[in-house]
Amino acid sequence: MKLSTLATKTAVALIALSFAAAGFAGTRDYVDENLDYVDPMVAGMAADASAVHVLPDGVMPYEAPAAVFEPDAHGGAGDESRFRAPSDGDGPMVDENYVRIYIGSHSAAGTNADYIIMNYGRGRNIRLYGWWNGSDNVFPRGWTLTWDLEGTDVNYFPQDSWDEISFWTSSGDGLQVARVQIVHSGVEILDWSVNRWLDAPHETTLGTGAMQMVRKLQHVDNTDHAAIHFAARELGKTNGYKYGSGRLWCSEFASWCLWKEGYWTPQGNIGTDDMEGWFSARGRLYTRSQVTSESYVMKPGDYLALWGGDHSAIFVEWIDDTTNITNSTRFRTIEGNTGQRVAVQTRDVGDIHRVGSAQ
Repeated sequence: MKLSTLATKTAVALIALSFAAAGFAGTRDYVDENLDYVDPMVAGMAADASAVHVLPDGVMPYEAPAAVFEPDAHGGAGDESRFRAPSDGDGPMVDENYVRIYIGSHSAAGTNADYIIMNYGRGRNIRLYGWWNGSDNVFPRGWTLTWDLEGTDVNYFPQDSWDEISFWTSSGDGLQVARVQIVHSGVEILDWSVNRWLDAPHETTLGTGAMQMVRKLQHVDNTDHAAIHFAARELGKTNGYKYGSGRLWCSEFASWCLWKEGYWTPQGNIGTDDMEGWFSARGRLYTRSQVTSESYVMKPGDYLALWGGDHSAIFVEWIDDTTNITNSTRFRTIEGNTGQRVAVQTRDVGDIHRVGSAQ
């Protein structure tokens, strides 16, 4: 029987930070096997326990805030300011945001560990707790578990940390991961048939960065075009400050992608007028009628102003046959600020206002 469950629980991660400053030498701090801080008042008694470890001189425990909330506090975000980084962008979550793990069928595939760790890079960890069986959190063999990330501190991580997701466990009771899916702002950024073990003694982790790129490029038909490639890396991201002013950032995102291609398109607080003006000044601006008459043939990476100039996009590829182009002929785009995120969309020729040739 397959089970999909929202498994959330308050988590406090403790990270050992090294300090070279003289005042810290000689301190004694203790952590248990879960890296939870042990109160100094009972450290003398606890230090002899096998599950408690003494941190070396000059190493201080740092208690990170709770990353995943209890269900009755699931809507709260806590003090989000500690994760805010407007320059590279923490973005609002839109649509669905979840991670789903399919546990393998091997006789030892499941685990009685309470949780596994989902790491967002730079020490940003959350605990993914297993299914609650009435007395313990467990990961049963052959089951599928889903964790909804809404209302968690993931919402306040810099958005590029989604590119750095990895999974690991501190438990010696290994977990066989058959498949992992991650959805960010309604965009599936990972679907990986892993068939690999998470197992602490062997220090096995699952880093998803490379396989995320594989999945994202599938959304744009695996094109090798530079502007589209860089655009695809951003799928699911929601904060326009990375690409410009952050205001109505569809044109700013399109220009950012073209800069990655090597074009010095307008930057900053810009709109479709600025983009159209740039292409027009270089004799590279075309109309919808020129597309339908095929006096201009759109190519991957071209700039598009849509809906009378109200929205910007990057052309990816034709969907329909182009032997007779009409206003209803469909094509695929990749866009910023579409549903408040970067996403692939289907448009038709009737949506086109102007085309900027980027080839």
